[in-house]
Amino acid sequence: MAQLNWRYDFESEVMSFEIDNLRYETTDGGQNILKYQDNVLIKTIRQFPDEPEGYVEPFKGPGQFRECPNDEWRPELNWLVETYSDQLGEFHRVTAYKDKDGNLIEHDRVLGYGANNLQDLIPINRLGQPASIQERWQYTVIAESEQSQPKAPEGLEWVLDPDTQQIQRIGKLQCWPCHVFPEIYKPVDISHMDFINDVKQFGGWFVGPYEYLNK
Repeated sequence: MAQLNWRYDFESEVMSFEIDNLRYETTDGGQNILKYQDNVLIKTIRQFPDEPEGYVEPFKGPGQFRECPNDEWRPELNWLVETYSDQLGEFHRVTAYKDKDGNLIEHDRVLGYGANNLQDLIPINRLGQPASIQERWQYTVIAESEQSQPKAPEGLEWVLDPDTQQIQRIGKLQCWPCHVFPEIYKPVDISHMDFINDVKQFGGWFVGPYEYLNK
């Protein structure tokens, strides 16, 4: 299972991953990653090392991003998987993956960095996160809006956690920052009582189990 379990703090907007005596931190979806060893900063790993220091590639569109042949994270990720294979597993560069509904789909190419494991067959992204986490597969989308907002260029979604029944307003297509969305709209908890008015406030409409509310 080649998978890195990153954590994201919505207050500090810091995304982090820890293993052994190492800690990696990023505030821009991994375009600039600080690497700490024994709590001492030892290097900055950059996706675009040929750009000025601290450069962040802005959002270009859903699924759109610029490839960089000199991306410094790629060899770092390879080193992590090789060094800590007992904890992180290995890469599975397959071409068929399962979607949110469990359907196995042949793509005729490796997606991202391959699959998280050969049972789930969920593609992992540049940071080693499975799509199930990055795309909030456990949530149900119940409303949408096309009104772009700061840090939510594609609009908004309202999602329902089936386990807790908590509703959140989030940036459309977002979960945690990544190389496509270097910054994200901070999720907002919405009560069931305020849900309808909140969606209407942003010019949205209802989908899925709440589609009947459009009538």
